[in-house]
Amino acid sequence: MKKLIPILLTTILTSCSKYTIISESYSIDYSKYYKEGFFVSESNTLSKEYEPVASVIYVCRAGYEVSSPAVYTTTKNGQSYITRAAKYGKYKVVTAQEAIDAFVAKAKELGANGVINFQLTVLPPSTEKSDFGFSVTGMAIKIE
Repeated sequence: MKKLIPILLTTILTSCSKYTIISESYSIDYSKYYKEGFFVSESNTLSKEYEPVASVIYVCRAGYEVSSPAVYTTTKNGQSYITRAAKYGKYKVVTAQEAIDAFVAKAKELGANGVINFQLTVLPPSTEKSDFGFSVTGMAIKIE
């Protein structure tokens, strides 16, 4: 009986715990690109005439910034070996806005003034030691 009381007490106390529902909402403002003369649409079609420029894919993940990359070449028994080493700086978390900004910059670099079929995907951590990231894709276009 003495052993049963702690078991019952533990069961009663732990069964009363509550789980909280966490709900969050996010939005991305595309108006900044529109004000710069760049059109962004999640639709895969456009009612205006346009010229396709390229499919653009931008992928980024959180991680340590490389402060000084280094490449060493050594020769052993007539074979050349390349060793890559780097010094790392601060850990940087990537935001969705930074990923989209880089994507739009690449599309503009290709001569586009818009993008259709725009998609932003959150990438889960790839390993225990990595963090999440973003994939941004779409068709860069030139609207006539």
